[in-house]
Amino acid sequence: MSPRTLSIDTATLIPPRPWWETWWCIALALLLVAMPLLGFDPADNAIVVAIPVLTAAAMLWLSRVTHGRVQPSAYFALPFAYNLALLHGLLDAALAMALALGAFAVWLRLAGRPRTRAAVFVVLSAVICATRPVGWLALGVMIFAAELARQRAVEQNSTRRGWVECGWRAALVCLPLAPSALILLARRPDGASDRLASLPFKPGWLTMALRDRWPMFDAGCMVVVALVLYKSYRDRRFVHAPMLVAAATGLLMLFVAMPGGMDMTIAPYAIILAVLSIRCNARVKLRRRAEVAWAALAFLAVRSIAGTTSVAIESRHLPAPPVWTETRDFLFPISHRRLSHPPAAR
Repeated sequence: MSPRTLSIDTATLIPPRPWWETWWCIALALLLVAMPLLGFDPADNAIVVAIPVLTAAAMLWLSRVTHGRVQPSAYFALPFAYNLALLHGLLDAALAMALALGAFAVWLRLAGRPRTRAAVFVVLSAVICATRPVGWLALGVMIFAAELARQRAVEQNSTRRGWVECGWRAALVCLPLAPSALILLARRPDGASDRLASLPFKPGWLTMALRDRWPMFDAGCMVVVALVLYKSYRDRRFVHAPMLVAAATGLLMLFVAMPGGMDMTIAPYAIILAVLSIRCNARVKLRRRAEVAWAALAFLAVRSIAGTTSVAIESRHLPAPPVWTETRDFLFPISHRRLSHPPAAR
């Protein structure tokens, strides 16, 4: 047999998945997300832990659905799951956003079966809206923006469809989400501050989405995330999923448009989708991908250790640093069981 001839066993051998796509790595990542919340009261522990774990699992699944496999850079987005549930204190809103992120992955997964998808989302969107209307609103924006990008990519006779036609088609696809709007009629609208009055504070919500007890450390972590995004756009070895980029842009616009008190749960998800949109192209070697995965997991571990330390300090009733105390009291006053609720969300 010629040296260049491959045997049947060699030719049909399926390469194993890289280690960051294995179940043990995913389980370790979810454990790191849950680690800062083991300091809560036993009665609250199961609920408080389940929400960030569900959010992190939805992030990894969305990465797999969009790119065909979990990208090593996706682990950079997981630390946001802990902050959304614990520090904001809006557990119902955090749960609704976690469900919205998972539902968005389901929407992309069922792209080839529009009738099944429509039937599923009549029910799924109603569940999310009943949990918290902001989750339903964010889901609608993500789906509309993603479908707008999909329609815009379609070419007819070497020309792309116009924006008006793309918008109309995207709106029609989103019709299964419309019946859930009836739930809003039965709910008392949340109190919200004036939109113009809240605009000066929105950059702070966006740039300090990882805020905790130590402002300088949290700002440094946000710099790391910003550098990851900057590197991915500057380096040609990385590409971005257009539908996730469009969804991130849509959430960013929603964040700017929403009144204060309701926008805090939207801001981190624009960053999350931007990070999840990153994909290594075929020119990136496996060793380089592994380096990115190690860096992302190290970032997650550092944030988890810092979060665990912060909860331990809070549980011992030790005084917080003056800078953080002033910032926390300004952004969201302390309320029941160490969870912080902004005035507009009470």
